[in-house]
Order: sequence, then C-alpha cells, then structure tokens
Amino acid sequence: METEHPKFKILGQEIPYPCSWPAVTGVAIVSLLVAFVVWVVFVAAGHEHLFAVSNLIQHRISPTGELEEKTSFRLIQFWTPSVKTQRDIEKNGVVPEKRKWEVVTEEKVDDFGAKLAQTKGVVGHRRQEVAGQGRSGFKHGWWWVVTIKDDFDLKILAKFYSDYWGNPDDVYLEEHRAHEHYAR
Repeated sequence: METEHPKFKILGQEIPYPCSWPAVTGVAIVSLLVAFVVWVVFVAAGHEHLFAVSNLIQHRISPTGELEEKTSFRLIQFWTPSVKTQRDIEKNGVVPEKRKWEVVTEEKVDDFGAKLAQTKGVVGHRRQEVAGQGRSGFKHGWWWVVTIKDDFDLKILAKFYSDYWGNPDDVYLEEHRAHEHYAR
C-alpha cells in the first residue's frame, strides 16, 4: 500500500510535496531559475528596458475591470527663458540685441504655460528650473515637458514657441514616446 503524501493546490491542481532528495533538488533548481529570471528582468536590465517591455503591451485594465486600449502620447521637451536668464546673457551690463527675446518676467512665463495648456492636442505640461550650456552659452531657464497626443504636429508647437517668445532661431525640441500608466 502506497503512503499518501501531503499535497498542495495551485489553480485547482493537486501537487504532492517533494519527499525525496532528487525531487527537493528539482524544486530548488526551478525556484532558483525563476528567481534568476525575475532578477535579470527587473534588476540587472535596468528600468529603461522595462519601458520597452511595457510598449509591447497595448491594453490596460480599467478600475472597473474592463480591457481598454492604451492611449499613445509623446513627450516633448524644450527650454524657455526665466527671470534669471537676463543676468546670464548680459555682456558688460547690456543684453545683446539677438538675445533680447530671452529677457522675460515671471508673468510672461506663466502666461506661456496657460496658453500652451489651451493648445489643441496638448494634454498637459510641467516645468522645472534648470541651468546649462547649449548653443548660446551657459544660462538659466525653464525646462518644459509637454505631453501631446500622438497625432499632434510639432510644427504647431515650434510656431507657437517662436511667435510667443519672438525667437528668431530654430526651436530645439526633444521627443520621447510615452504610454499612459496608472498605478495604485
């Protein structure tokens, strides 16, 4: 008569506990392999690769439990002047004629944000004060991250920027793909 070994259930399947050293070794090896794969995917690969994996998933489950297609957005990033920009571009106490558009007030920056938010195709924006060096030397300013709909034409944003600020130069824009993500 065969002895009844204790069992555990997974998804309705009864599986006996391993009772011999080969069975225990097999379970240990499988467990280590699963742990290794999880470590490689989530730790060693880095968070930048998780975004690539998330791009493969084209649906999300809503709070009501319904399957919905994810909306695709783009993140556009760019620089604008701040109140601190003036002191960085002054040469001997004078702002060069080509850089006069970079002398702004806080109200003008706030107004730019309000008008940007009202632009059709713009989902939202945020800004952060930055300092750095680019095509026109070291200066302070605002770094904007703007979420736009996937079909938004960047020429509209570039024209809005140039018209609003009076910038005679090309506008530098950085673009990143994004998908909406909600977490609890």
